[in-house]
Amino acid sequence: MVGSSVIRIAAFLSAFLLFGIAEAREPGGGEGLFLGTCDPTLPALVAADLKAAEVKGQELAGPESGKWRCRAALAEIYILNGNFFWALTSLTEAQADAGDDVSGQEREDLALLVCTALTGSGQWEEAESWCLGKDGADGRSAHARYYGGISAFRAGDDRGAVAALDGGDLAALPLPMRESAADFRTLALGRLMGARPGLLIAAGAGTGYDSNALMAPEDRAIVGLTGDPAAFRTSLWGTMGFQPRNLGRYLLDFDGSAFRSFHHASPADSVNATDLSASASVRRYGLWSRGRAALELKYGYRVTFLDGGPAALQDELFGFMESHSVSLGASVWKDGGGAFSLRYGGTYQRFAELARNGFGHSVAVGEEFALAEGLSLTFAQSATLFSGTGAYSRFGGSLGTFLAWQPLARWVFALRGTVQYDDYHSSQGYFDSETRRVDWPWAGRGEVHFDIGKGLVAGVFGGGAGRVSNVESLGYAKWEAGLTLNFSKEGIR
Repeated sequence: MVGSSVIRIAAFLSAFLLFGIAEAREPGGGEGLFLGTCDPTLPALVAADLKAAEVKGQELAGPESGKWRCRAALAEIYILNGNFFWALTSLTEAQADAGDDVSGQEREDLALLVCTALTGSGQWEEAESWCLGKDGADGRSAHARYYGGISAFRAGDDRGAVAALDGGDLAALPLPMRESAADFRTLALGRLMGARPGLLIAAGAGTGYDSNALMAPEDRAIVGLTGDPAAFRTSLWGTMGFQPRNLGRYLLDFDGSAFRSFHHASPADSVNATDLSASASVRRYGLWSRGRAALELKYGYRVTFLDGGPAALQDELFGFMESHSVSLGASVWKDGGGAFSLRYGGTYQRFAELARNGFGHSVAVGEEFALAEGLSLTFAQSATLFSGTGAYSRFGGSLGTFLAWQPLARWVFALRGTVQYDDYHSSQGYFDSETRRVDWPWAGRGEVHFDIGKGLVAGVFGGGAGRVSNVESLGYAKWEAGLTLNFSKEGIR
């Protein structure tokens, strides 16, 4: 991989160094930097026969002092032939021989040749430092910034690459160099954004025990179910996503997923669910001195089917809920850990119970803190308002927390919990016999995940959930525990 990278860079340098610099400094010229000043016949010989030009350059450079311009010209020829290490040797001799007999422009030209040779030889860190002036060689040209930006990218300094390749002065470069600069800048931005171009495929399965299988915080079945049947449950899920290569600072995502649950007892099998969803999003990323930020616009579609039976609304498979959602939010990530997000979401939901059709609005805030190496804590707060087209409406809010700890590379421990407040301020016409005023749904869960390798992750979980309501029959509590196995592979071409 490293060798092929060097070859590709060498191709850039061989194609652009001599004639590209000449175009930038003297439109239509082809004298190079030092070729013509060493010997007027060298430029034509270089254009006709590089091997012969190298032999001629060696003769002109000679061993005696005072020929530093010819040694610099020989370095140019070495670069064009891809002999970057010999070019560095010749440049070292030229700089030592030059002494005070060098103009400001010649000093800049020597610096550019050193920058080019370091880049071509694959000495990325040294090339970045020299080409971008980090060793005190300030005032580098657009060409030096071009090579320095490429070297920064190869060295893993994506911020440095973006800064070097994003300047307006690069517009003076020849078209092929401008295009390759844009390509490297896009790749550097993609790495900073965490882009994973290609297909993402993920699948999983889980099995567990639920002590009150008819109840769930989102009320998948009819409100007011009674009884608390326990059941074992098996779940299967899968996701396929596609992410094209980032378009500069823009990143697109397309995802589709499917979920299926099976309760192995009746009447809990009435609420066996088939859940299908799809989404499309676009994010624009920006960089700041201590991190990065993004603005995201996302559309999502979801439909849920229940198998039906005595515990559900119908006796056979039916569409229980359908929703369309749009969200707009901003996120900020700090280098070294920590993040903040603010998001608005609007949703239209259509239920099998027509009274619960309507529009929902939410504003959510999230904060992530890096407490220590491998330890992070996330808080989330939201405010919600749901306006039904019938007699059903509510407003409320929620608080959530997520603690993740990764003591070893393959192990992750996580704790999560949420508490929610729901106020059914004007829904008296929806509930038959009692006035439902306030609900407090809650949930807590602990998880342990082990990375088996090759995309497989095994997990064990346990926790509880419930709801406290002023209407006693609507309150419930349950606990559940089980095992999961997940597989994922990203960047598939």
